[in-house]
Amino acid sequence: MLRIGLQGTVFFGLLVAHLPAEELLVSTSELRTTLSLGDEPPFHVTTAHVTNPRVIHVPGSSVVLALWTERTGSHGDQAFYALSKDGKRVDQVRMTSYHLQLKYATFDPLAAAPDVQESLRADGASRLHLVQFVVPSRR
Repeated sequence: MLRIGLQGTVFFGLLVAHLPAEELLVSTSELRTTLSLGDEPPFHVTTAHVTNPRVIHVPGSSVVLALWTERTGSHGDQAFYALSKDGKRVDQVRMTSYHLQLKYATFDPLAAAPDVQESLRADGASRLHLVQFVVPSRR
């Protein structure tokens, strides 16, 4: 069993907070891997190899987000997240992607920025920014 805790500063929208450690438990047997929050029952079971498990506690609320990647041989890596409104029971598990899809390019901003035509590049006075959430925004 692998116990993962995360503690630090996270940007969630415009909020910045020091996070308490939360546990995302990843248990692997011969045929499957289960994920659970703390001592709660498993909320997800997979036959894929789970990598990069982490937890984010949303500041000022009891909401907890669990994020991880599943590696399947033929399909590559697939990102997932789970949402718990009360910090215990998981309300939903969803596949997701961290690639930004713009008119001229699709890219992972943590890997590399796309080449942008000079005429489309922002100058130093620009106050526009792309904001990427760890899960899709509900607003």
